[in-house]
Amino acid sequence: MYHVIYLNDTATLRPANHGINDLEWEHGCRSVLVSYKTEFHATGYAESLGFDMLDAAQWNFFINSLDDPSNVSNDSYKNSRPTFDRWDSNRPIY
Repeated sequence: MYHVIYLNDTATLRPANHGINDLEWEHGCRSVLVSYKTEFHATGYAESLGFDMLDAAQWNFFINSLDDPSNVSNDSYKNSRPTFDRWDSNRPIY
C-alpha cells in the first residue's frame, strides 16, 4: 500500500508507513491512500487521477522551493483602498 502526497496537481508516492512531514503539512499537502501492492500500479493510478508525479528528490526540491522568497509568482500587489494618515479623516457625513 502507498500514499500519494499531493499539492494542487503535483504529487509523489510513498510507502503507506511513511506520512506527511510538518513542512508539507504547513504548505497544505494532503494524502490519498492507494491500495495497490506494486509501486508501478500505484503510480499509474495516481497519474490517472491527473497528478504530475515526482520522484523523492524532485519532490524535496519542489517543497523546499516553496519557502524560497525568490520564487514569488507575483509581488506587484496594489492596494485599491486609499490609505489615510492619522491627520486625514474619513468621517461619514450625516
